Amino acid sequence: MDRIPVEVLLENVLPRLSLASILAVSATSKFFYHVVDDEVLWQTLTLRDFKLPLHSTFRQIGWRRLYSKLWDPIVYTWGEGSNARLGHPAVNQPNYYGRYRNEPLPRELVSLRGKGIVDIIAGGYSFHVLDRNGTVWMWGMMSDWLANDEACEEPTHVNLPVPIRSISCGRVQAMALGKDGRVFQWLNIRNPMEIVLDSASPVVQIAAGWGFSAALTADGEVFYIPEGHHRVGFSTVNYGTEGENDDGSNAEQPKLPKKEIHEHVTLTGLLASTHMSFGKHNFGVKFTRIACGEHFMIALTNAGAVFKFDTSTALSFMNPLLSEHLAKFGFHTGEQDVSSSERIIGHISAFFREFAAYNREGTVFWGDREFNADTSPIMFSELQSGICQISIGDWHKGAITADGKLLTWGEPSAGALGHTTAKIKPTLVKGELANKFVFSIGFGGWHSGVLAVDLGA
Repeated sequence: MDRIPVEVLLENVLPRLSLASILAVSATSKFFYHVVDDEVLWQTLTLRDFKLPLHSTFRQIGWRRLYSKLWDPIVYTWGEGSNARLGHPAVNQPNYYGRYRNEPLPRELVSLRGKGIVDIIAGGYSFHVLDRNGTVWMWGMMSDWLANDEACEEPTHVNLPVPIRSISCGRVQAMALGKDGRVFQWLNIRNPMEIVLDSASPVVQIAAGWGFSAALTADGEVFYIPEGHHRVGFSTVNYGTEGENDDGSNAEQPKLPKKEIHEHVTLTGLLASTHMSFGKHNFGVKFTRIACGEHFMIALTNAGAVFKFDTSTALSFMNPLLSEHLAKFGFHTGEQDVSSSERIIGHISAFFREFAAYNREGTVFWGDREFNADTSPIMFSELQSGICQISIGDWHKGAITADGKLLTWGEPSAGALGHTTAKIKPTLVKGELANKFVFSIGFGGWHSGVLAVDLGA
């Protein structure tokens, strides 16, 4: 077995074994001990055993440590309490405005203990989380102005017909990608709609923004999905239990309303349509990652090029003259040597009016929707290495490091910052998180949420 190339062991042999078998292999020799200690293997095992969404983090190190702690993640929420968006029990004290108080510091959401939550996403007035079984939970309100849109005061199942692989939230809408490849969108958790794309290529990523959503296929096609009109007022769909009737006989899952989507762009189509000279830049062959904000979308190519699209309407999205290559965002050209590959942009995040691009070293390049080809990114000395996830609220931002620390900066935002005063620079959040390993964050509106594990457990 020691004659098998290490790459084959890590990618094809060891991931097929149980955890006990893998540990037994590591005990046979120093060679196999070091092979089993590889981060690539533990990343694969973490995604396999805990069903973490592949795109929820850009972690490069710390996978073995994370794996050992993920059996009982803790959910924390804090910030603005209105609309029941934090999920904590209501209070009836007259000194609080309304029934839901603000939380200035991370507070555990006790109702989700033992649920195996692996991802958390914040909307404008709500949270959605995904558990390792593929179930989506939501609490808060999808919108604070739609008629009859009532708050979910505690984590509630979203009515989806299949197990879910990943989720994404915009301001008042959410999306889910099923394990079977189907795409869903909703503005009310009881009335999801299935999105059918005009493509034979499987969907690899979804991204919800403000007023629109997007989906990315394996072939690099980026589809523009309008917010839609499937709002409050549709009849509730009840899926029952495990697809069975009350008498135990099999029942077909009811069909969801469907919306077909045709509008899309590709990298090759964009470059051909603009008829512009981009010099010696190697743009790659397709888009590999997308992130959506308010009236804009950021798209990343396989060569690390970052593009910005105007998504005010479907027509503006399709207009190649309204798209821009953000040339100063860590772009990798064919003139650079191979040793610079770690500096290629490999991940992007966006929400509201800001976005972040970060490379494999964990260096963050910051921008907003007004940036163009000539704009240099904003750089923070605290975000120069080791950053594996960024999340953005209305006026507060957060980043987690490879060693599980949470940094925040921006405005206090009713306590969502985790600090009592505004912070210009990314600053460590302590308190309840001091002894915790944070592995996922979801910021939005004026509220914050994280998933963490107890380092002392």
